[in-house]
Amino acid sequence: VLEGTGSVATYTIITVAPAGFEKYTPYAFVVLQVDNTDLRISGFMPNITTPDDLPVGTKAKITGFDDRGIIIEKQ
Repeated sequence: VLEGTGSVATYTIITVAPAGFEKYTPYAFVVLQVDNTDLRISGFMPNITTPDDLPVGTKAKITGFDDRGIIIEKQ
């Protein structure tokens, strides 16, 4: 069983969203390196506007799943 915690491996900040995601902008699409595994999971991180908001290596956790996909939040 995975704990769902890890660190941000890379990401991109979305300011012009695809159809259906306009109400969520800005957000980051994040690749999370899951702790104690070789597994990387991609997901949605809300309220990220600049690279200063999310340095690579930031600790984060999977907090849920909805119409956006996997939801990841900073710890």
